[in-house]
Amino acid sequence: MIYLSDNVRNKMKKFLKIISFLILVVSLGKQIVAQADSLRANVEALPIFSYDSDIGFGFGGKLFLFDVIKTKESFDLILFNSTKGEQWYKFVFSIPDFESRHGKKFPISLDLVVEYDKFNKYYLYTMLYDFDQTTGSMKIIEPKTETKYEKANLGIFLSKGFLKDFTGTLGLQFKSFSFYNVQDNPLIFYEYDRLKPEEKSYASLLLNCKWDARNSFINPKSGILAHFELEYNGEISSGSEKYIRMLLSFQYYKEIFVKNLIAAFRFIRETTSSLDNSSTFSKIPIGGSSNLRGYPLDRYRFGEMILVNGELRFPIWWKFGGIAGFDFVTGSVDEDFDNKNLINAVLGLRFFMDNFIVRADVGVSKETTGIYFNFGHIF
Repeated sequence: MIYLSDNVRNKMKKFLKIISFLILVVSLGKQIVAQADSLRANVEALPIFSYDSDIGFGFGGKLFLFDVIKTKESFDLILFNSTKGEQWYKFVFSIPDFESRHGKKFPISLDLVVEYDKFNKYYLYTMLYDFDQTTGSMKIIEPKTETKYEKANLGIFLSKGFLKDFTGTLGLQFKSFSFYNVQDNPLIFYEYDRLKPEEKSYASLLLNCKWDARNSFINPKSGILAHFELEYNGEISSGSEKYIRMLLSFQYYKEIFVKNLIAAFRFIRETTSSLDNSSTFSKIPIGGSSNLRGYPLDRYRFGEMILVNGELRFPIWWKFGGIAGFDFVTGSVDEDFDNKNLINAVLGLRFFMDNFIVRADVGVSKETTGIYFNFGHIF
């Protein structure tokens, strides 16, 4: 029986540190500065000093190596810590590299992902009905409680480029989630046992098909992406929970009016269907830097949702660019509550490197203002 225990998580963190050391040794030993035929740097390193409304001030580094062993492979490493206690370590190995195989027919590719993320200060949000003594009726309240949250992921993905623009992927993942040290909140004491950590480990099988006619994987300026994903998740530790996640998405990019002024849109329809018992971890997290940037991290967890993102991307100076746009989500927590319709405006700054993009976003909603730092366009 496979289970990502504390011992395994510690080994994963040690593995990431060893990988980072080996990559640094390779990069220094090769002393490669650039590859003329691809116009992409072989080695790009970036120190991280950032601020995020959810995790505070952050520090760390990102290292990206491309084609160091002359097979069009890439090594991507992130080591990150923050003043509010986030520890984020991520390693991705791809052969051939995502950008190298983009827009090509290829026989097979391999992607290995190892990721560990821990939040020492994380908020669990809950929706409940409560009796209002003033009106004598029930009302919806949304209390939150502070906890520690940990997640780890090991994924192996095999892809084939059947056509220049059509790719299929089969993936196997082992995922672990846990929260513990739940702070006392009298409104939700019956939701979680504060003395017993909530832990779930899943094995998942993923099928992904996409038609990708964008002109670039890293920084698309034209084209479309149509994407279907189906994932089966089964709990490893007890086998009592099984669910299916389905995602349909469409992305569109077009240069408008003047050179390098790009209109970009994304539409996602995502659902989770429990085949047995369901838990918090089987829901779709909404809020934060990956979808709804004007709301706190994982503000809601929906069973189904529709997400729309729109951005106007424009150059500023040198390698800097900016975006202005919006994020919109409609979805439901469960059948006991009406759909939530959430929207925010967003402004952002981009720094373009050869192999990745650095982004900083400010999202503004009626609930709060979110400040987020991350890598890559949100879509």
